[in-house]
Amino acid sequence: MLAWLGRLVLDRAVGRCLVGIDGASGTGRSTFADELATVLADSGQHVVRASIDSFHRPRAERYRLGDASAEGYYRDSHDLVSLWDRLLGPFGSGATSAEVEVFDEPTDRPIHAAPIQVPPTATRVFYGLFLHRPELVDAWSLSVFLVADQRR
Repeated sequence: MLAWLGRLVLDRAVGRCLVGIDGASGTGRSTFADELATVLADSGQHVVRASIDSFHRPRAERYRLGDASAEGYYRDSHDLVSLWDRLLGPFGSGATSAEVEVFDEPTDRPIHAAPIQVPPTATRVFYGLFLHRPELVDAWSLSVFLVADQRR
């Protein structure tokens, strides 16, 4: 499956390609993204990995509706403005650099990392929760939604 998806991405990868890997917690998004990035890199593609986890909002904003609120989890967890302004927009428009992280959730502090350099042809493999939400669904050149069997 990874080989097939890698060929599909490479067929679409004219200039910049944004691949979104979505799915519920525990479905293997980060592992799948790592493995896809390896397949693409082994085919000669420049790959940039990133996660929505590096675009969280501060704890006070994330939990404004309570720490058990499903609505708050969906609406308030991530800083979608920063995600667009600092990563998805620049990468998609062909900018030579983009930021891949702006917030560290465990310490509840902003990250002031230098932007990474991005060549004219590159694939961004991006994983996280809720990547198919209305604000993000049009960002992806290709997207995958992982589903895992809950039987153990």
